[in-house]
Amino acid sequence: MEIRDKKIIPVYISKNVEEILECDSESVLSPEKREEHIDIRDRERARVDIEKLLNEGKWEATYRFVCKDGKFRWV
Repeated sequence: MEIRDKKIIPVYISKNVEEILECDSESVLSPEKREEHIDIRDRERARVDIEKLLNEGKWEATYRFVCKDGKFRWV
């Protein structure tokens, strides 16, 4: 991912995303759809962490990612 004009721009996402997270890679590339995949319990923290990334240029976090079947994976 790259940061341009205070926005996160995905550059590449492996096709393995479809197999591991059970969703298409396009939905992970889209900021609006990507948030839908983050478990509701982690969304506010994700928003704060993204702001930290945009302001400081680095960030590390783990979130629950909701899959098609309703189960979640930690990413």
